[in-house]
Amino acid sequence: KEYIMNYDEWFPTIVAWADCPFFEEVKKDIWPILDTTMNYDENGRSYHNWHGDKKFEKLTDWIDTQVKHYYRKHNFQIQYPKCFESWSIDYPVGESNPAHAHTGSVVSINFFLKSNEDDEGTRFKNPVTDMMNPMNLTVNDDWNTEGRLNEWTYNDCSYPPVEGRLLLFRSYLEHYTLSKKIPDKRVILSANYK
Repeated sequence: KEYIMNYDEWFPTIVAWADCPFFEEVKKDIWPILDTTMNYDENGRSYHNWHGDKKFEKLTDWIDTQVKHYYRKHNFQIQYPKCFESWSIDYPVGESNPAHAHTGSVVSINFFLKSNEDDEGTRFKNPVTDMMNPMNLTVNDDWNTEGRLNEWTYNDCSYPPVEGRLLLFRSYLEHYTLSKKIPDKRVILSANYK
Protein backbone atom coordinates (compact mmCIF):
# COMPACT_ATOMS: atom_id res chain seq x y z
CA LYS A 1 0.00 0.00 0.00
CA GLU A 2 1.32 3.44 -0.97
CA TYR A 3 2.05 5.82 1.89
CA ILE A 4 0.29 9.17 1.52
CA MET A 5 2.18 12.21 2.77
CA ASN A 6 0.35 15.41 3.64
CA TYR A 7 2.04 18.72 2.84
CA ASP A 8 1.19 22.09 4.35
CA GLU A 9 2.60 25.24 2.80
CA TRP A 10 3.47 27.82 5.44
CA PHE A 11 5.24 31.17 5.16
CA PRO A 12 4.98 31.47 1.39
CA THR A 13 6.71 34.21 -0.57
CA ILE A 14 3.97 36.19 -2.29
CA VAL A 15 4.55 38.16 -5.48
CA ALA A 16 1.32 39.62 -6.85
CA TRP A 17 0.75 41.08 -10.30
CA ALA A 18 -2.00 42.92 -12.14
CA ASP A 19 -2.36 44.35 -15.63
CA CYS A 20 -3.48 47.97 -15.82
CA PRO A 21 -6.94 47.96 -17.49
CA PHE A 22 -6.44 51.43 -19.01
CA PHE A 23 -2.82 51.08 -20.09
CA GLU A 24 -3.45 52.40 -23.62
CA GLU A 25 -4.58 55.69 -22.05
CA VAL A 26 -1.48 55.71 -19.80
CA LYS A 27 0.75 55.28 -22.85
CA LYS A 28 -0.98 58.09 -24.70
CA ASP A 29 -0.72 60.50 -21.76
CA ILE A 30 2.65 59.62 -20.21
CA TRP A 31 4.98 58.37 -22.93
CA PRO A 32 5.28 61.73 -24.76
CA ILE A 33 6.31 63.58 -21.58
CA LEU A 34 8.37 60.83 -19.97
CA ASP A 35 11.93 61.93 -20.78
CA THR A 36 11.38 65.60 -19.95
CA THR A 37 9.40 64.83 -16.78
CA MET A 38 11.78 62.23 -15.38
CA ASN A 39 15.13 63.84 -16.30
CA TYR A 40 17.05 60.54 -16.32
CA ASP A 41 20.77 60.56 -15.48
CA GLU A 42 23.48 58.81 -17.56
CA ASN A 43 22.73 55.49 -15.81
CA GLY A 44 19.04 55.72 -16.60
CA ARG A 45 17.97 56.65 -13.04
CA SER A 46 15.37 59.25 -12.15
CA TYR A 47 14.41 60.18 -8.62
CA HIS A 48 11.50 62.33 -9.74
CA ASN A 49 8.53 61.64 -7.43
CA TRP A 50 6.21 60.36 -10.19
CA HIS A 51 3.80 59.08 -7.53
CA GLY A 52 3.11 62.66 -6.42
CA ASP A 53 3.02 64.06 -9.96
CA LYS A 54 -0.48 65.03 -11.22
CA LYS A 55 0.38 63.71 -14.70
CA PHE A 56 0.51 60.19 -13.21
CA GLU A 57 -2.53 60.59 -10.94
CA LYS A 58 -4.88 58.07 -12.59
CA LEU A 59 -2.13 55.44 -12.66
CA THR A 60 -1.04 56.10 -9.06
CA ASP A 61 -4.65 55.86 -7.84
CA TRP A 62 -4.94 52.45 -9.50
CA ILE A 63 -1.57 51.29 -8.11
CA ASP A 64 -2.52 52.49 -4.61
CA THR A 65 -5.74 50.44 -4.84
CA GLN A 66 -3.77 47.32 -5.80
CA VAL A 67 -1.40 47.91 -2.86
CA LYS A 68 -4.40 48.17 -0.50
CA HIS A 69 -5.69 44.81 -1.78
CA TYR A 70 -2.25 43.28 -1.21
CA TYR A 71 -2.18 44.65 2.37
CA ARG A 72 -5.70 43.32 3.07
CA LYS A 73 -4.82 39.88 1.71
CA HIS A 74 -1.99 39.77 4.28
CA ASN A 75 -4.26 41.09 7.08
CA PHE A 76 -1.83 43.93 7.71
CA GLN A 77 -3.21 46.37 10.25
CA ILE A 78 -2.29 49.40 8.17
CA GLN A 79 -5.59 50.43 6.57
CA TYR A 80 -4.19 53.12 4.31
CA PRO A 81 -0.68 52.25 3.11
CA LYS A 82 1.24 55.33 2.01
CA CYS A 83 3.76 55.63 -0.78
CA PHE A 84 6.70 57.53 0.69
CA GLU A 85 9.14 57.37 -2.23
CA SER A 86 9.06 56.67 -5.94
CA TRP A 87 11.59 56.60 -8.77
CA SER A 88 12.03 55.35 -12.32
CA ILE A 89 14.70 53.53 -14.30
CA ASP A 90 15.17 53.72 -18.09
CA TYR A 91 17.66 50.89 -18.52
CA PRO A 92 20.38 51.57 -21.11
CA VAL A 93 21.82 48.57 -22.98
CA GLY A 94 24.32 46.81 -20.72
CA GLU A 95 22.79 48.20 -17.52
CA SER A 96 21.73 45.81 -14.75
CA ASN A 97 20.50 46.16 -11.21
CA PRO A 98 22.22 44.02 -8.55
CA ALA A 99 20.24 42.05 -5.97
CA HIS A 100 18.82 44.37 -3.34
CA ALA A 101 15.94 44.81 -0.93
CA HIS A 102 14.08 47.98 0.07
CA THR A 103 14.88 48.53 3.72
CA GLY A 104 12.42 50.67 5.67
CA SER A 105 9.32 49.80 3.69
CA VAL A 106 6.65 47.10 3.86
CA VAL A 107 5.64 46.66 0.22
CA SER A 108 7.37 47.65 -3.01
CA ILE A 109 6.11 47.84 -6.58
CA ASN A 110 7.49 47.71 -10.10
CA PHE A 111 5.38 48.87 -13.03
CA PHE A 112 6.56 48.11 -16.56
CA LEU A 113 5.88 51.35 -18.41
CA LYS A 114 7.84 50.60 -21.60
CA SER A 115 9.32 47.23 -22.45
CA ASN A 116 9.88 44.37 -24.82
CA GLU A 117 8.77 41.04 -23.34
CA ASP A 118 11.94 39.41 -24.71
CA ASP A 119 14.09 41.74 -22.58
CA GLU A 120 15.34 40.94 -19.09
CA GLY A 121 12.63 40.63 -16.48
CA THR A 122 12.53 41.34 -12.78
CA ARG A 123 14.01 38.43 -10.83
CA PHE A 124 13.27 37.57 -7.21
CA LYS A 125 15.68 35.59 -5.06
CA ASN A 126 14.51 32.78 -2.82
CA PRO A 127 14.65 34.31 0.69
CA VAL A 128 15.65 30.95 2.21
CA THR A 129 19.32 30.05 1.98
CA ASP A 130 19.83 26.32 2.51
CA MET A 131 23.39 26.06 3.78
CA MET A 132 23.48 22.27 3.50
CA ASN A 133 22.92 22.28 -0.31
CA PRO A 134 20.61 19.23 -0.44
CA MET A 135 20.25 19.70 -4.22
CA ASN A 136 24.01 19.13 -4.54
CA LEU A 137 24.36 22.15 -6.80
CA THR A 138 27.73 23.48 -7.93
CA VAL A 139 28.79 26.63 -9.76
CA ASN A 140 28.31 24.69 -13.02
CA ASP A 141 24.60 24.35 -12.20
CA ASP A 142 23.87 28.08 -11.93
CA TRP A 143 21.97 28.19 -15.22
CA ASN A 144 21.38 24.47 -15.80
CA THR A 145 18.88 23.24 -13.22
CA GLU A 146 16.02 22.41 -15.61
CA GLY A 147 13.91 19.59 -14.17
CA ARG A 148 15.88 19.44 -10.91
CA LEU A 149 14.17 22.22 -8.97
CA ASN A 150 10.53 22.93 -8.17
CA GLU A 151 8.40 25.61 -6.49
CA TRP A 152 9.87 24.63 -3.10
CA THR A 153 13.52 24.69 -4.19
CA TYR A 154 13.93 27.31 -6.95
CA ASN A 155 16.82 29.72 -6.34
CA ASP A 156 14.89 32.54 -7.97
CA CYS A 157 11.98 33.31 -10.27
CA SER A 158 11.55 35.83 -13.06
CA TYR A 159 8.69 37.97 -14.33
CA PRO A 160 8.93 39.14 -17.95
CA PRO A 161 8.64 42.89 -18.56
CA VAL A 162 5.07 43.02 -19.87
CA GLU A 163 4.01 46.58 -20.62
CA GLY A 164 1.28 47.76 -18.28
CA ARG A 165 1.99 45.06 -15.69
CA LEU A 166 2.35 45.85 -12.01
CA LEU A 167 4.40 43.66 -9.64
CA LEU A 168 3.81 43.90 -5.87
CA PHE A 169 6.08 42.24 -3.32
CA ARG A 170 7.27 42.45 0.26
CA SER A 171 10.16 44.89 0.44
CA TYR A 172 12.50 42.42 2.19
CA LEU A 173 12.47 40.21 -0.91
CA GLU A 174 15.73 40.63 -2.80
CA HIS A 175 15.25 41.31 -6.49
CA TYR A 176 17.46 42.17 -9.42
CA THR A 177 17.72 42.55 -13.20
CA LEU A 178 20.35 41.03 -15.45
CA SER A 179 22.21 43.15 -18.04
CA LYS A 180 19.93 44.62 -20.67
CA LYS A 181 20.73 43.30 -24.14
CA ILE A 182 17.83 44.53 -26.29
CA PRO A 183 17.95 48.14 -27.55
CA ASP A 184 14.17 48.62 -27.09
CA LYS A 185 13.16 50.76 -24.13
CA ARG A 186 12.77 49.12 -20.73
CA VAL A 187 11.31 51.72 -18.38
CA ILE A 188 10.00 50.83 -14.95
CA LEU A 189 8.28 52.87 -12.30
CA SER A 190 9.06 51.81 -8.73
CA ALA A 191 7.74 52.85 -5.33
CA ASN A 192 7.86 51.89 -1.66
CA TYR A 193 4.94 51.80 0.78
CA LYS A 194 4.58 51.60 4.55
